[in-house]
Amino acid sequence: MATATAAATSTGTAEELIVKATPSIDIPADVQGKIGRLMQSIKANITQKTDAYLERVAANAGLESGEPALPGGYQYQNIVAVGPFQGFGGLGPYRPSKIIAAGELAVIFAIHWNNPAPSPGGGLPGTIIMGGRNWRLRFETMNLSTVSNGPDQTLTGTFPGVAPVVSVFPFAFVPTDPGVNPNLFESNITFDLTLSGQPIAAFATQWFDPEGDPPFLGLPGKPAGWQNGPVRYMAYRR
Repeated sequence: MATATAAATSTGTAEELIVKATPSIDIPADVQGKIGRLMQSIKANITQKTDAYLERVAANAGLESGEPALPGGYQYQNIVAVGPFQGFGGLGPYRPSKIIAAGELAVIFAIHWNNPAPSPGGGLPGTIIMGGRNWRLRFETMNLSTVSNGPDQTLTGTFPGVAPVVSVFPFAFVPTDPGVNPNLFESNITFDLTLSGQPIAAFATQWFDPEGDPPFLGLPGKPAGWQNGPVRYMAYRR
């Protein structure tokens, strides 16, 4: 298990976060840059979607299906996963795959989102409620093939007075040689505020699988997209 102190990407460069988040892995500077650019691309995509959401809220257009709302009418924050990605040693775009090679760097990203829109009835937005508070993010992995724990990683930090809307955190790891039998893994991501006086916590129930499944012998294919549940992937001996 690795433990690191990390800041949201809005308070430091992506490369700085990668180094802090992976103290036990020596990642070359050029690879750090590639991971950083991918992080910024993911952040820009979520930021664009958030801007469109704010425009609809400001226009009193109401929430569409899939908008960030709870039965109580508001969602302070959320967390989702993207990945895994591998192949940073070559040229981008980087290979997304649910089947990854042992001995090569792989990365899964956690995206944490704070709601910047005021809550209904004049309440404070999530970015204010979460501001100034200590947080703890966990990547928890289980090897389903051997029924064993890890690799795990813990990131901790403190949001600034107004918390960032989008933060992207990397879980970088190098799968060990599984032997002749490939190993199937499952990764979960949890997030909570610590010593905050606010019972706010979440775990990723949505995972963006960047690798589509091709059609096969009459079975329909499936494009890259969101899936429910934890991130699942297989590591094999190259």
